[in-house]
Amino acid sequence: MTWVDCTCARCGIPVKKDTREFNRSSRMGRKLYCGSSCAGKVGNEPRKSISVELTCPCGKVFRSSTKARASKHCSRTCASVFSDSEDRRAAQRAGGHATKKNLIQTTDTLKLREGWKYRQLEVYLNGRQFEFEYKIDKFIYDLALLDSLIVVEFDGPYHAGDAQQRIDAIKEDIARKAGFTLVRRSVPPASIISPETIFGL
Repeated sequence: MTWVDCTCARCGIPVKKDTREFNRSSRMGRKLYCGSSCAGKVGNEPRKSISVELTCPCGKVFRSSTKARASKHCSRTCASVFSDSEDRRAAQRAGGHATKKNLIQTTDTLKLREGWKYRQLEVYLNGRQFEFEYKIDKFIYDLALLDSLIVVEFDGPYHAGDAQQRIDAIKEDIARKAGFTLVRRSVPPASIISPETIFGL
């Protein structure tokens, strides 16, 4: 085996190369390096990121780099404000529509949350057509006796206010237009509702 004296094309260190390797590299126009470290550094040079100066949409000039995931904005606040594009909002809407079936309805949420109050009533009403947290139009009523077209509202002390009474009047009007009679019963707050509350309905 014969050797040829040459110089590393990157670091300039003298190195000996096999004559066959030297001839093959010369024919193919390849440079010779002292080892894989220098060869790798030269090969990765085009992909190496460099420091650059960018202008944020807010007008501020800042330092970043050419990395794929480098910052495009001067701060997190600007990134949040200026990256909220129409395309991004459309993608968020599409994601929301895709998972819409996973959402629970308001009436179902109330039935889960308020169900403990209606335990005794549920036993008492066995055999009748009824539904707790019954929705008519945009309002939800505590109990609907569907076989007698009566909706019952179990009112606590908070129903005494003027604002609440205005809402109650609207609910009563909507129930009447839907063919129901609205009946109000006063009950203690945060307590199980006794069947006696709806005797005669």
